[in-house]
Parts: sequence; C-alpha cells; structure tokens
Amino acid sequence: MEKFKIILYLILFILIPPLLFSRQGTYDEAKAVAIDDSGNVYVTGISSNSFLTIKYSTSGEQIWTSKSSFGGGVSCANLIALGSESRVFVAGWKTEVGGTEVSLLRYDANSTGIEDFALKSNSFYLEQNFPNPFSLNTRISYSVPKKSFVLLQVYDALGFLVHTLVDELKDEGTYTIVFDASELPSGVYFYRLVVGSETETKAMILWK
Repeated sequence: MEKFKIILYLILFILIPPLLFSRQGTYDEAKAVAIDDSGNVYVTGISSNSFLTIKYSTSGEQIWTSKSSFGGGVSCANLIALGSESRVFVAGWKTEVGGTEVSLLRYDANSTGIEDFALKSNSFYLEQNFPNPFSLNTRISYSVPKKSFVLLQVYDALGFLVHTLVDELKDEGTYTIVFDASELPSGVYFYRLVVGSETETKAMILWK
C-alpha cells in the first residue's frame, strides 16, 4: 500500500498538477500534493493571486475547492500537510503593505471550513526561489527571527560572487526580494543567506 501511494504521489505531482488548475484562474500553478490514508488527493497552489486547494476522491472526483485571498495583494500556497482529526494545513506567503508575511490555513478535510492563522516569523529560514528554473528574474523569500544583520548573496557554479541582494540590518519579519538575472548567462547559481550566526544556501537554475 505504501509503495502504491509513493507511485501515485509521483504520478500526481509530475503529470496531473498542470491539468488540475487549468481552468481555475488567469494564472495557475500547483505547488504541492498530499494523499491521506483513504487515498484522497489534496492539491494546493496559486490561482489568480490567491491560495487554491482542491480535494479529489480516489476516483478523481472533485470533492471540494477552497480559494482564499488576503486583501488586494498576492497570495501563494507552497506546502500542504495532513494532520490529526481530519485537519489539512496549507502554508504559503501573502503580500501585505510594507512586505510579505507567512500565512497558514487550516482546513477540515471533510468540509471547506477554514481557520486562518497568521504566523509570526520566529525562526530562521530561506525559501526555494520561485519560479525555478527561471529565465529573467525570480523571487527569494527569507525569514529573520529577530533584528539582525542580513547578508544575501548570489554565487556562480565556480563559487564567485555575482551579486549582493541584501547587506543591511533587518527587523524581525519575512521578506521577499526579486533577483534580476537578465545580464547573467544560463547556468546553476547558489544564493546564500546569513542572519547573525545562521547560514543557509540553496541552488537555482537560470535558463534562457
């Protein structure tokens, strides 16, 4: 059963997401998939600048759809997890006046009821850039747990520094910055975040 679920997960994540959101909005992209013990499938992502989560039965029937937006900004769901007591948790980011904030939605798997939790940034993290691969520019989000000096830099595959995105003191919060790579050649690049004594590095692909 576990092997079957893994195979089903791979099929769903690779082949189905582009079709699932094809008619939901003007801009749609599936970001994460989860499967419960009964074989029901949950897909979440972005649709017309809003969170979109869909539950499908084992036969592929759409059970419910929930679309959530926050004010007039952009909202994008990135992660989905299944909890106890039929809870479904969807996490992502939303733009607010003055910056970007992490958001968490809690669904009842048996209905479309939602409770909205605004998560305060109390931990250090660096998100995978989006989109990735990218051709001209991409967004990089990161969290600062407390007022700290922040350094965010981009390196090429040989380890040479190509751009410094952030080099300043930042207050506690979650931030998003756009990296413009229009003048760089295609290839693999690495972006490194340093916040106080914490460091994290991720890879991204520029494809022109």
